Amino acid sequence: MTDQLAYSVHSAERTVTPAFTLNQIGGWAYEQAVDSERYPRMNLSTAQLMCALTLEAVLNHVGQCLICDDAGESALWDAVERLSPKQKLLVIAERLRVGIDFGILPFQDFKAIFDFRNDLAHAKSMHLSTSDIPGEAVSSDHYLDVEKVPGLLADWEKQVSQPNAKRWRESVRAMSVTLCEAADCMNPLIVGEPSSWGGSWSPVDGA
Repeated sequence: MTDQLAYSVHSAERTVTPAFTLNQIGGWAYEQAVDSERYPRMNLSTAQLMCALTLEAVLNHVGQCLICDDAGESALWDAVERLSPKQKLLVIAERLRVGIDFGILPFQDFKAIFDFRNDLAHAKSMHLSTSDIPGEAVSSDHYLDVEKVPGLLADWEKQVSQPNAKRWRESVRAMSVTLCEAADCMNPLIVGEPSSWGGSWSPVDGA
């Protein structure tokens, strides 16, 4: 049997790429919603929420590459980082000299994605009532399917759907490609690993 050497790690470092990880979480949730009949709306909600978190991580990634890499501009990035996602995007686009058209895809979905995130981040309990009950919302055993009654759904719940989740994920990927290519930086959605690490090590004496 071959003896195995024991090693001691002296130092380590790690690069974390949140956009990749968040996109993977969203992708997993979307696949669960499509492939499983259990809790599809919960998984779609997760997939759509991850779109906003992923996209903001992309903006931060591109902004850091674009602004922080320039000498003496770390203070500028500190100010830009505190802006709203839309303002941050416009600053980055201006620096890149890239036109952003919010009237066509992929940037057409930008507002809806972040409105959804904001509705959930600042969600409040509410009482909803309606007398408009569609016939298909009531089953043969008199069970009411709330998801088929628009008047009983909050605004963010009305956005939860498989077509929206699919489209938003595609738009996030397209926006990331557009910005990263213009900035000539790594696309964090396709980096291949959620994180990487390295360091130094050596065999343990006497092992």
